[in-house]
Amino acid sequence: MGWDSMRKSFSGKQIKARVSAAARNTKISVTNSPIRTEFEPDILKRLPQLSHVHPAEQLALLRAKIEYCSNMYSFKNKDQETERYRKHKSQTFIELTGLAKNSPMIMNESIRGDFVDMLHKNIVLLIPDYNEDMEEEIYKEPQFEHIGFALNLFAMILNNRHFKSSQMKTIITQNVISDFFQQMHHPDERIRESLKTVLHQIYTNFIVHRGYIRREISNYLLEFLYESDSYRGIPQIMQILGSIVSGFSVPLKAEHKVLLIKILIPLHCSRKSFIFNFLYTESQYSEQQK
Repeated sequence: MGWDSMRKSFSGKQIKARVSAAARNTKISVTNSPIRTEFEPDILKRLPQLSHVHPAEQLALLRAKIEYCSNMYSFKNKDQETERYRKHKSQTFIELTGLAKNSPMIMNESIRGDFVDMLHKNIVLLIPDYNEDMEEEIYKEPQFEHIGFALNLFAMILNNRHFKSSQMKTIITQNVISDFFQQMHHPDERIRESLKTVLHQIYTNFIVHRGYIRREISNYLLEFLYESDSYRGIPQIMQILGSIVSGFSVPLKAEHKVLLIKILIPLHCSRKSFIFNFLYTESQYSEQQK
């Protein structure tokens, strides 16, 4: 049959009808496929994208992605297999970023605890032994790509419009907060800056943890004042404290005055000076006293 004959034998309506029928058959085949409740990475250690599976399968796939991102892959290891794992983990983090701010699925009761545990595992690592006074180069954490993704995701879930502190207060605990303060000693400033944002958001979202965070700040500053010469984290801690002080009610409570008198003022005499941050924090006290 020549082209003219074929063209004449099929009208536009017939072609549309056949395309519609094919689409309906495809839809039926997807609909009739069994719903998967578990997912395993393929031979290349990849998981499908959430948008590529049936909506009823997405929660199970999300759980698999959280489990996948809980695996740690060293950036110092240069073999091809490990590099492939690291690359897919980064791609998975990027996909999770798309969910973290607005999706209710990330706040699902069966998911949220594992999700926070995964982020915590990626953020809280062994702090390297590094002396800024002895080294010429600024320290760059080899694992920062994944640490940065995890810190960004933590900040995003705290801003998720479906976030409820009452549901998360037993997941984001004082132990998590304490670990984050310990990571403030990390020599990579990028990590300290991201932790500053996360800790301030935790303070804002969790009234139940506010007293504990203020005590952690006091302990951190007292350690610097009387036990340690290391300035790591002090600028970030002072910025958090300045924001906290600006929200104090007036008249100031005795606890808040003690922090000024016993910690902030003596810090001016320390060998490491951050006068700008001190003055900012103390100016917030002055504003509250007006």
